[in-house]
This record gives sequence, C-alpha cells and structure tokens, in this order.
Amino acid sequence: MTIRNTWALPAIALAGALAFTGCSASTPEPTSPPPAAEQKEAPPAETATPAGAGNVPEWANGAVGLGDLIGGQKTASWNIEAFQVGTGVTAKDSMFVDAETNENLLPAGSKVVFVNFEYTNISDAPIGVGFGFGSPDVRSANWNFGIGQPGESSAAGFEAQGVSNELVKVGAAGDKQSFEVGPGETVSRAISIGYEPGVSAHARGFILTPVSADGVMDHDNSEQAEFDITIK
Repeated sequence: MTIRNTWALPAIALAGALAFTGCSASTPEPTSPPPAAEQKEAPPAETATPAGAGNVPEWANGAVGLGDLIGGQKTASWNIEAFQVGTGVTAKDSMFVDAETNENLLPAGSKVVFVNFEYTNISDAPIGVGFGFGSPDVRSANWNFGIGQPGESSAAGFEAQGVSNELVKVGAAGDKQSFEVGPGETVSRAISIGYEPGVSAHARGFILTPVSADGVMDHDNSEQAEFDITIK
C-alpha cells in the first residue's frame, strides 16, 4: 500500500498567501516624481575696484586706477600718486631744438611714457581748484636742458592711453572758474616725457593752490609737493 504524504495550509495562512500572490501580480500604481528643487539665481559677480580708484567729481575727466604706482607724496590736503600707464610714439616733432646741434629734442617717432597723477582730497572740507591744478614739471635725471622736458602734445595721444592732460571734461566748465573736489574725491591729469626705462625722474612745481568760486587763487593756503618717480 502506498502512503501519500499530504499537508494542508491552515485557512488563515492560505488566505494570506493568496493575497500576497494577488498583489505581486498586479501592475504597480504609477508614482509622480518628486518636485524639482527650486532653482535660485546666482548672485551677481562682484567687480573689483582698481587700486587707486576713488570717487570722481562729475566735472572731472576721471581717469583713475590705471597703471602701476611709481611714486607719490602726501601734503596737508592732498594724497598725490603717480601711475605709469603706458607708452606711445610721438606723431610730430616737439617745439624745442638743441641750440648747439639744431636737432629736435623729441623728434617725431620718439617713444614716450605716460604718467597719470591722481590727487585725492584727504581734508575734511571741499577744495576749489582751477584749470591749472596739478600740472607738475617732470624731468628725467638725464635731462640736461634748462627748459621743461617735452612729451606727447596731442590730445589723441593721451586718449589712446585712457587718460587726459586736461583736468576738466570738455563741455563741463561752462563759465566756471573753480571746480570743487569734495573730501575723499579724486581728480587726475597726465603728462608724458621721453621713455627711458629704469631711469628716475623728478616731479616738482605742482600747482596746489585753492581757487575761490570767482577764480581768485588763495596763495596763502597753497601747498607744495616734490618727489621722484622711477620709470619701468
């Protein structure tokens, strides 16, 4: 006689198994993807302020923060800094000749260097300045003539370097004879001389005389500056 081994699941277990089987066979319910993270705009990049740059009066040409610092000096009211901006080539002969050789002292095609002088009012009060403010006499150590050293004379030559040899913007003067520089404000004007890298030059004769609104120069409160720069 053959004996069969048989066994039966309890009703509760069987029902659970059938329920499990039924669930696994059904198609899963679609699920929605999680909401995308909110995109935040990146903050705007900060712009670095060039060394030497300061607040510039509306009437001024405003070339500040250009070039390499090569000298400077402080007076009671002004911080003066000299920046070597660049070099260029003269388009025409200078107005000066050597009396002995009759040769032009800076002929067309000569290489010149541009130096921008910045003037920052470090006092606690506005200062009136005139058209001639600044205007240093700069001469190389190799300059052996009694006259001032010539350089680029055209406005275009200065503009090509991003500077100006004029203190006041074209059209900004009107009928004014004096222009106000407030505390912390900076103005500038550039000069050029023959380019001699590695040679020092002496800057003197700065016009640092306050000017009243009606154009009167206050010589009693005039300040002096004189210092050397080294051309790179």
